[in-house]
Amino acid sequence: MPKPKAADPTALKRESAGRYVSGDGRFAVEQESAGSWVVVDEEQTNELGLPLVRGPFGTLTEAKTVVVSARDAPAPESPLKRRARPTEARRTKRRTSVPEPPPTEPSPLEARAATPSDAAAIAGIYNAGIESHEATFETSPRSKGDVLAWFDGRHPVVVATRGGEIVAFAAAFEYRPREAYRGVAEFSVYADPAHRREGAGRLAMEALIDEATKADFWKLVSRVFAQNTASRELLRSVGFREVGTYRRHARLDGEWRDCVIVERLLGAALED
Repeated sequence: MPKPKAADPTALKRESAGRYVSGDGRFAVEQESAGSWVVVDEEQTNELGLPLVRGPFGTLTEAKTVVVSARDAPAPESPLKRRARPTEARRTKRRTSVPEPPPTEPSPLEARAATPSDAAAIAGIYNAGIESHEATFETSPRSKGDVLAWFDGRHPVVVATRGGEIVAFAAAFEYRPREAYRGVAEFSVYADPAHRREGAGRLAMEALIDEATKADFWKLVSRVFAQNTASRELLRSVGFREVGTYRRHARLDGEWRDCVIVERLLGAALED
């Protein structure tokens, strides 16, 4: 009778989901996360006296190849003693796979009318814009009290929030005191630097347009630094047109700045 073949000590047997063990129990191949496998060698230890871990490897096949080569290769030079078969107590100390938590979806953006209790948060976002020297000629920070003065009962102020946190605001202000211009308002829009390019500024502008229309304004106007391409693109996307450019409108940091004039018609002005 032919002799039965001896079991291959390097053959891996699936022990549980994401874990394979060699026939002699020396090696374990464990999946740390998607596309990441490690090989645990129970007969060699690291400097902490724990089983030696090789990897990570991109696929299970790569990890299996390492099991074969690690068995055939001589032990690496190390002052650490090779162990015999590990005890069950030592097995429990080996590195274990901790699955990565699934990525969490950010909370949705929401817009609402601002209230005086939002003044401190609005001031913080505005001051970040002042400090950047990219969006306004203003150089002095604004206080909570300064922002509270914006709530005059006539000009709307709105905020965009994410998970309850204010991440952007847009506000309307008096354009001119003359009665003929009572339906025209200037505006500002700023987003928290940590939340730019998320759509918060756009949402705030859309909300301001809606609130200004309800308040019987027929036009919103503003001035934007010519080099502030992000704000210009945002305003174009919500219906503003660029009327013209003020050349060398003022100096900031000792340099002349050009300003682009923007406007958007609202309500009654759109009906003619």
